[in-house]
Amino acid sequence: MMNQMDNQKVNINKSLETAETDALYESVLIFVEERGICMHKVTYFHLDTCPYCVQADQVIAELIAEHPEWAGVEFEKINEYEHPEIADQYDYYANPCMFIGKEKIYEGHIGEKKAECREHVEAVFHRAMEP
Repeated sequence: MMNQMDNQKVNINKSLETAETDALYESVLIFVEERGICMHKVTYFHLDTCPYCVQADQVIAELIAEHPEWAGVEFEKINEYEHPEIADQYDYYANPCMFIGKEKIYEGHIGEKKAECREHVEAVFHRAMEP
């Protein structure tokens, strides 16, 4: 059982992790701003219960860890069940699905393997970074 001292250590560690993450994010934003890199917002349709969406989320996190400069790409995650009025404005059939503007960049499919998902999500990041 954790005592009060252990709880304080855990809270301090969490605070340090948050501070490090915030500092990294700020560094990325400065890097991007100084170089005039344009980043487009990605509209990402998903479902909480979709295993392919979970896979895409994992791939996004892995790619950002490998390419910290991609951390500044904004993903607007929209649950299509919760916001059908937004989802109806886009042309897609399956989740996960990612758009830049109204241009569909990636749409998952049944049976999609992680390597294929990674390839498509990487293309989304590249497209988001284009001027």
